[in-house]
Amino acid sequence: TEYAIINLETLQRIAEQNNISSFDIEAFKKRGLISKNEKVKILGAGELTTKIDVKAHAYSKSAKESIESLGGKAEKI
Repeated sequence: TEYAIINLETLQRIAEQNNISSFDIEAFKKRGLISKNEKVKILGAGELTTKIDVKAHAYSKSAKESIESLGGKAEKI
């Protein structure tokens, strides 16, 4: 399966700049991170310091752990 890759540092930056804490496929599309039918995989590159909830198709182990360690949710869709 081909995935569009989004790193934690990207989610952190968007969360800070836009004051949001929840990400789903629509949010990724709206911000131009993915095209219409892409599947999303979250990778653990960069630092996450904000509690966020994410809905994506796949996660690296480190990304899932980082999200959950801050009290957020890493939901697989």
